[in-house]
This record gives sequence, structure tokens and C-alpha cells, in this order.
Amino acid sequence: MLIWAGSFIWSKQALEHYNPVNIVLFRLLISSLFLLPYLLFSKRIQKIDIKDMGLIFLMAFCEPFIYFMGETYGIKLVSAPVAAVIVSTLPLFTPLAAAIFLKDKLTVFNVLGVAVSFAGIILIVLGPNADFIISPIGLMFLFSSVFAGVVYSLLIKKISKKYSILNLVLYQNIIGIFLFIPVFLVLDYRDFMTTGFVWYSMWPIIKLAIFASSIAYFLYTYALKNMDISKVNVFANIIPVFTIIFSWIFLGELIPERKILGIIIIITGVSVSQISRDKYGTYGYIHRHIVTKFKGAGNKRRK
Repeated sequence: MLIWAGSFIWSKQALEHYNPVNIVLFRLLISSLFLLPYLLFSKRIQKIDIKDMGLIFLMAFCEPFIYFMGETYGIKLVSAPVAAVIVSTLPLFTPLAAAIFLKDKLTVFNVLGVAVSFAGIILIVLGPNADFIISPIGLMFLFSSVFAGVVYSLLIKKISKKYSILNLVLYQNIIGIFLFIPVFLVLDYRDFMTTGFVWYSMWPIIKLAIFASSIAYFLYTYALKNMDISKVNVFANIIPVFTIIFSWIFLGELIPERKILGIIIIITGVSVSQISRDKYGTYGYIHRHIVTKFKGAGNKRRK
């Protein structure tokens, strides 16, 4: 999550000279060239069963294709901290998706967290006169990333039982390359040829490829393989915090008080949505150590 917080800054820097499709395509190419030699020489490459091709293609269609398209175009239209906040709402929708597709139970805290976080989003995107101060199209792109991320989390939870993490990251990158090439040729080829090689924006793309698209995805997928989806995605809460700090340090962006308040409300809502009622969760801890003590004290007084 710390790496992905920095990825919003790298994307902003890359967007100064290159269009979103350029950035994502070269990000995936470099990431694949980084992972493929390692898997080949270590003899850890795995073949995909034909029956799993559809599932892996759908996984790659969600991430990197839809996710990166939405995220990168969204970052182009809104500030890096706001983009990070919107993407960090992913843990809100994961329990909802799990309830629909995996038959997990929704709790009061899930619903309350969604309501609180949407209040924070409204505070960020609306001005004092209830008018949009942030691009609605940018928000649309960013929320498409959130939707793709939710679907990806559900798919990776299933497929990671059969294939190694690095193989899945490599295959999703390769499929993503083939999905992006036609878009690149139609939308961005001429602009890229006109711009040429600019090290200032190419260096952030290299960092995006190695750190965000390779190392971070390996760590994230490893976590998804070994932990519950909702417990993994709750760590997305810290992304906007570090992105705000990085934006201030590296981009010189100042965040208005209104947006800071909105960010705090959103993170609070996401945190509330992750409270668990079981004996090992936050609710269980509160019940054991606080509620039980109050009940015990009341019983003593009555006696």
C-alpha cells in the first residue's frame, strides 16, 4: 500500500509528457520484462490450463486493463490525493460483493461505513454551493477502477489456489499488453511519436512498472492468497494518508481544509466498515473489555 501511495505521484509526473495509455502500456511491458526472465531462469514458470483461460482473461481485463485505464485517466483529471482517497474506498465495496457472490453476511458496521464514507466523498467533490469542484468524468474513471478492483479481488482469491503469485502477475500483465496495444495504436501512437523519449516522465514509468506493477502486486496477491479479502483490502486505508504526504513533498500540492476533513471522514467510514462482530474482531474486543466490565460493575451494585 505504501508503494501504491507513491504510484499516484509517479503517475502525475509521467502524465506531464505522456498520455494514460502510453503510461500503462509501457508500465506493463517493463514489468513483464522484469518478471519473465526471473521465472524462466528459476524454472518456476507455470502453464495455464485451457479451462482456466477464461477466468484469467477476466481477471486481467479487470486488472490491469479497466483498473489502470480508470485510475490513470482519473489521476489526469483530479489531484493525486483525491484520486487516492477514491481508490481507497475499495474495502467498502468488497464486503458488499462478497455478500452477493460469496454469500458472506453483511454487518451493521459494513452499511454504516459505506454511509459515512459517501458523506466524506460528497464533502470532497462538492463545493460550498453544492456544485461539483472535481471533474465528474474523473470520478467516473476512478470509481470504475474501484469496481474492477472488487471483481479482481474475488477472482484472484479463487485462482491463486492453483497458480503461483508471480505467474499470475506475469500472465495478467501479458494479457493486459495485448488489450492495450489496439487502444494505444488508435488513441496515443501519434502523440507518443511526437513527444519521443523524455527521461523526466519515463523514469516514473519504470518505477511504476518495477515497484507498483511487479513488487506491490506480488505482495498484494500473496496477502489475498493467505488472508480474508476484507482484511487485506482494509490496508488500502493508509494509501491516501501517504499520498497526501508525498504530494506535499514531491508535487508541492496543498490540500484545502475541506478536503482534509472529507479524507478523514472517508477513512473513518472505511475503518468502521471493517469492524467485526466476532470474538477476535474490534467489536468482540470492545464487548469483552468494556461492555462486560460495565455489566459486572452493575451486577455488583445491585447485589
